[in-house]
Amino acid sequence: MQNLGLENEAAFKATSGLSGGLGRTGRSACGALSAGVMAIGLAYGRDKQEKSGESSAYKETMRRAGLLCDKVEKEFGSTICRDIQLKIYGKTWNMRDPNVLEDMKATTQKEHKCADVTGKIAQFAAEVILDLE
Repeated sequence: MQNLGLENEAAFKATSGLSGGLGRTGRSACGALSAGVMAIGLAYGRDKQEKSGESSAYKETMRRAGLLCDKVEKEFGSTICRDIQLKIYGKTWNMRDPNVLEDMKATTQKEHKCADVTGKIAQFAAEVILDLE
């Protein structure tokens, strides 16, 4: 976000609960995708007082967020965390179980595939924000 001129401590802090498919549930959108949508909102989002139906900024943000979701789904077959885990690792984890979480950390630290997914989605988000798609 820093390279896009979107550096914001509060926004970075707000992303803390996104990993693991939101709160390590695995059943929601990939945290990197959610963060990418937040970055799009920082770049193009509406002012809090604007009504969504009347706001061109809202419409543009939704269009770009949809483009990002489409890119992620095309690349990974899904936008859902556990579906992406299954594709890249061949298995999923209950990341809220401390014992399982340790197994997941050991696997992901060896293979770094989740970090690769995060990097790829960050690249996609930057492309969408900068009109490079």
